[in-house]
Amino acid sequence: MALLVGCGLLVWAAIVGVGAWLDIEQLDPWKDLFGIQSGRLLRFYTTITLLTCAQLSYLILWHRSRSRKDFSGRYRVWFWVAAVSSVFCVATATRFHESWADSLTRHMNLVWIDATTLCWMIPATTMFLSAMHLMRRDMPLGSAGMRWGRVSRWLAIIAGVNLLVGSLVLPAKWVPLVNAALGSLWPAVLACTLLIHARFVTYVTNEASLEQPQPNRTSRWETRAKAFARHVALMASDEWSHFQEKRAASQAAKLAPQAEASEPVQPTATARPLPKPEVRTPSARQPIHLHPAQPIPPPHFPITAETESEEQAAAEDAPTDQSGALPAGYSAEQWRSLSKKERKRLQRTESAR
Repeated sequence: MALLVGCGLLVWAAIVGVGAWLDIEQLDPWKDLFGIQSGRLLRFYTTITLLTCAQLSYLILWHRSRSRKDFSGRYRVWFWVAAVSSVFCVATATRFHESWADSLTRHMNLVWIDATTLCWMIPATTMFLSAMHLMRRDMPLGSAGMRWGRVSRWLAIIAGVNLLVGSLVLPAKWVPLVNAALGSLWPAVLACTLLIHARFVTYVTNEASLEQPQPNRTSRWETRAKAFARHVALMASDEWSHFQEKRAASQAAKLAPQAEASEPVQPTATARPLPKPEVRTPSARQPIHLHPAQPIPPPHFPITAETESEEQAAAEDAPTDQSGALPAGYSAEQWRSLSKKERKRLQRTESAR
């Protein structure tokens, strides 16, 4: 197994090295066959490695489907891995993705990114990352196949980024060589990954891994990077707010002279003292009415008219006996001072005698 992996990587190194040397030396007609700029030999090597990936995926699928303990059906992920490898193999051999992207974009450029490359790279990246994620779930944790798969995934990401922005970082003469080398290296590493896992499934066990994927622990460098990013974002927001304040202040300073010039000049008036309030003193001739005159409301209880006249009062005050004389020992003033009850009592006493 190690011999096959080493041979595959040595063949890749030889193709890249010999092709670069032929391009530098300009040896005709060998550079047209094996050179990096022509890309014939390197494209053939990439096509063979992707075809090997598809065949190894089908082999793993066949062994995994024969497992009697895989009740969740996790072996079905290899359908998608094989399909993605087959599509990439056909695209590398025929270059149909480039012609398809050219027909859509019509050789447009998005500032410093080629629109044609971006058009076919978006679906290709989505397919590749989904296949790698599903493949990783079916591999045992900590195995050699998972480590090689991680390397292949990062090489593919670096190759895609270099294909987009490599011309802005690298010299012009190194751009084709680096793109070709990285574009053919990640399929070779992926073929090594599937070869290692196919050996594991064939000779060790074809059952699903019992180990559940553990949550990724945040490393120290990742924590520092996040803290640095938050700090930079905070500084940028502070600078932006300060810039907005300075801009508003400068605009206000520019508009102030214009506003003063547009306003008409008005004569300044001398300040006059405010008049004192007049205090009116009440006079004897003009009485002060605190409240307006209002009629007196009638009482809430009925008023009985007096029916007693002066004659009736005098009759009550007078004695009621037949003789009309006062009782013995009482004068007229004493008789009037007595109450009616005492008068009647005295009159009854006198009448009884």
